[in-house]
Amino acid sequence: MNFGEKLQLLRKARGLSQEALAEQLGVTRQAVSKWELGDATPDLENVVALARFFGVSTDYLLLAAQEEQEETTLQTSAMPRCRAAGYVHRLLGWIGLGTGSLCWLIIWILSTMIQAREAEEVYNAHAGCYEVLTRVSYSFMGFVNTYRLSAILWVTGILAAVGAGLLLYGIWKRRHTKERT
Repeated sequence: MNFGEKLQLLRKARGLSQEALAEQLGVTRQAVSKWELGDATPDLENVVALARFFGVSTDYLLLAAQEEQEETTLQTSAMPRCRAAGYVHRLLGWIGLGTGSLCWLIIWILSTMIQAREAEEVYNAHAGCYEVLTRVSYSFMGFVNTYRLSAILWVTGILAAVGAGLLLYGIWKRRHTKERT
């Protein structure tokens, strides 16, 4: 497989048009077309940029003698899986953040609708002892304590935090990848 065929295969594996690849590299679409057709060869800077962008070595791009096994490996390479992994991270991030936040919202709404009994220990100076007073309220923490929901709040809070972390990691990774190219 020659340089042009490899370039075309890599580009299509990423789902990019010639114009989109050219934009990433800061060259014209015609230059990418000529490289793929074998009418021209990119300069050294562009070869290095292509290798970094596609995550392959410059040797792979430039050396013509390749075994069929490498061709098969390239077609089933991690490039599409990388995109799929990014999609899965985003999906899991949104599910975690959404589920965790929704649980907190539901508990808050319920705390405004269902009375909670809160026990409070107060010192009675006249009697010289502590008394336990029970008051009924519509407070969030009173609701959580009355119905013993603190474990659920912890689990859903962690779920939301992990979901947010996955989303932020995906954003960071996309920006970091763009900066390298």
